[in-house]
Amino acid sequence: MTHAVCGVHLLRELTAAAETTGRADWANALDRLLCEINRTTSPPGLTGSPPELVAGYRRRYNDLIAVGWAANPRPRTRRPRPQPQTGPRQPARPAR
Repeated sequence: MTHAVCGVHLLRELTAAAETTGRADWANALDRLLCEINRTTSPPGLTGSPPELVAGYRRRYNDLIAVGWAANPRPRTRRPRPQPQTGPRQPARPAR
């Protein structure tokens, strides 16, 4: 992972997403799930939680992420066309 977001910032982003048309359901549900996970596992965190609890949280999280991706597909972008290989530039010929 190259970037991590703290919980407060993540909840802020989910609040903003919930205020956007078509995103409220999954964003609010994910917000509630993350708060539930925080309440039921802190401390000691997921590492000290029963495996069946962790598995249930992971399933619910993955389901909500899938709904979020479906509601917000990545924009289709055109790939840049490859440039033809031209080799080294030749000096311009002098005019006659």
